[in-house]
Amino acid sequence: MQLASRQVHLDFHTSEEIPGIAADFDAQAFAQTVRDAAINSMTVFARCHHGWLYYPSEQFPERVHPHLVNRNLLLEQVRALHAVGVRAPVYITVQWDYHSATTRPEWLIRKPGGAHEGPPFTEPGFYQSLCVNTGYYDFLAAQTAEVCAMLGDELDGIFFDIVGIRPCMCASCRAEMKARGIDMANEAAVRAFAKASIDRFKARMTALVRQYSPDGTIFYNAGHVGPCTRDSRDSYTHFELESLPSGSWGYLHFPVTARYARTLGLDCIGMTGKFHTEWGDFHSLKNQAALEFECFRMLSYGFAASVGDQLEPGGTLNPATYQLIGHVYRQMQEREAWARPSRALVEAALVTPEVLTHEHLVPESIFGAAQLLEELAIQFDIVDLEADLDLYPLVILPDDLVVTDAYQAKLDAYVQSGGHIIACARGGLNAAKCYPASFGTAYQGQETLWPSFVLPRGAMANGLIADNAYVIYLQGELIAPTDGEVLLTRQEPYFARAGSHFCS
Repeated sequence: MQLASRQVHLDFHTSEEIPGIAADFDAQAFAQTVRDAAINSMTVFARCHHGWLYYPSEQFPERVHPHLVNRNLLLEQVRALHAVGVRAPVYITVQWDYHSATTRPEWLIRKPGGAHEGPPFTEPGFYQSLCVNTGYYDFLAAQTAEVCAMLGDELDGIFFDIVGIRPCMCASCRAEMKARGIDMANEAAVRAFAKASIDRFKARMTALVRQYSPDGTIFYNAGHVGPCTRDSRDSYTHFELESLPSGSWGYLHFPVTARYARTLGLDCIGMTGKFHTEWGDFHSLKNQAALEFECFRMLSYGFAASVGDQLEPGGTLNPATYQLIGHVYRQMQEREAWARPSRALVEAALVTPEVLTHEHLVPESIFGAAQLLEELAIQFDIVDLEADLDLYPLVILPDDLVVTDAYQAKLDAYVQSGGHIIACARGGLNAAKCYPASFGTAYQGQETLWPSFVLPRGAMANGLIADNAYVIYLQGELIAPTDGEVLLTRQEPYFARAGSHFCS
């Protein structure tokens, strides 16, 4: 599926304390602003994190925003956008819904001690998470079906937000884990159940949407796409890589998630925001150079682009925001034919140690290795342990990639077939602290004396001074060759700096 290339994700999380919701909405002006900014898809809202609906629900009239002046807001947005040739997928929140959290406590995700997940209700925010194994699922499925039926052939797709792996000890989850014989005192087993639950949820919701829309787009957002996503790939039509670099993600996150996501075989969208900081940073405006860099970087990966914005409570778009987006998107429009569709030609695979049952635990080793390879202008993918290594002439194992015996056999077979491996520190070790046979190296544990020094010679001294001792500040790993060739030697300090033992 080839996605629309220049998108906007239009948030509309709107408090019930604000009057006159969508009172100033003008469908024609709305659509014209979008079209003039060279946008060809805009995600619009059915239900927000406050829990309110923005259409005249027949099944859940009590959920319609109490101050929604234009009761047909969603439908008018979709039709106005379609009239100017712009797609309009629909947003539905999943695990954050403040109305549900405050009125249906039995739907909340529970920690082992019984407290709900998220901050206290005395603090501002809608971050108290809901469990899809409770009756909340029935409400969510019915509300999704209502939106799909209401829009019919006008439905372009569904964007499900906040769909994460969240271990839960609510009554429903405990009952199912007990029936399955899962040890609820085993944190890893509970987290594996949470992953299986959310993967099952995605499959069920995709099947539901497909009853109404055989070819609409479907995406489940967790704020990161990584190895945790592979098992549920078939529930998606594409990936949207939420990564606001001036927010909590930082500028190193997008390349890591992008280089992994593109290996899963679906079209991808990079998603940034027009905000200075995070979502909902009203009346902040990112500087043009930053937004150009972020969007052009997406295009350089062959991805579509999405810029996050938030509709004003009155229902109007901020003109300055769309002047900024339009300036960037018109430049993309002139160039995108050269980048989309495209296939990355890569020289190496960087194997990630990311845990399958977590979305947001990207190891520092991957951020560091990715930054290093980018600075060297080496084209590479980031892959998981399931990837076919034979697609790559070089495989790189980062510092903390401890693997199974079966994966070591996979590495040995890869080397025997002509592949090359660069492994760093514990990269490639198994649980018994042995390297693969093809490494020709024995692991001897961590250094007891450091900082240590390396002495470059021959080719290893390129760009350095040969035989000069260069300091390595952090504690390293000790290895000894079995039948390998030593390219770089190490020198120990006189003693560890401790107590009365010090020099300078």
